[in-house]
Amino acid sequence: MGTIKNAIYKVHNGTDFDTIHFQTKASQVTTNTGSNVETVLSDLSNYKVGRTQADMQIYVSLTGSDSTGDGSSSNPYRTIQKAIDILPKYIFHTITINLAAGDYAETIGINGFVGRGEIRLIGADISGDTHQTTSISIANCACPIFVTGIRCTRISSATFAVDYCQYVKFSQCKSINSSDQSAFRFFASKGAVENCEVRNRQYALLALRSEVYSADWYAASGSNIYGLYVSEAGKIGKYGTQPTGTTANETAIKGGQIV
Repeated sequence: MGTIKNAIYKVHNGTDFDTIHFQTKASQVTTNTGSNVETVLSDLSNYKVGRTQADMQIYVSLTGSDSTGDGSSSNPYRTIQKAIDILPKYIFHTITINLAAGDYAETIGINGFVGRGEIRLIGADISGDTHQTTSISIANCACPIFVTGIRCTRISSATFAVDYCQYVKFSQCKSINSSDQSAFRFFASKGAVENCEVRNRQYALLALRSEVYSADWYAASGSNIYGLYVSEAGKIGKYGTQPTGTTANETAIKGGQIV
């Protein structure tokens, strides 16, 4: 890129020198990409910082479309991931993603959101078992995330996974497909699991370097290898009915605590 210099012209007026300033229209000046400066300035003035501007209600349905939908109740998106991907990374309001009933068969990733607001992913009451997807992974989020009323079916890894997050709460969620993996796994995070149902998993709730509140699980949460499992100085605080395991209901190792 060449050096840009400002030229100052002086004209002798008979006694001393007058300084002459030249002006030109922005539309007559081009950038090194060929765009005129007026267009560039207009684009900058219209640019929105990547943050929410107000509370949002977003709708997702199997009858919707990711290409022509706008996320409204009358014109929903087709996939949950689309509803997440259209969000700015700075969340300063309440974002509610409302799911219609169905099997979405998605591997959902919620990653890198920050701010004073919150994101809510809403399915339905657990007893209906009407809202299903493959898995939900939440990572590197510094705003609260709430997931309600969703069943996940993944067997190759955790169905609900949380890594490096400020606070994530699962309620009315279900994981009952037989697997040697955990249902709810927290790593270096804080959160809660309430009113959920887990069966036939290696760990119903696994907390590593995390603080998790565990409360009021459905009585059918059994046939797991381990119910509550905490390690690496993690902590699980429990209240009410807890998940059970055939090897152990509760296990705390490497400085972990269950209280």
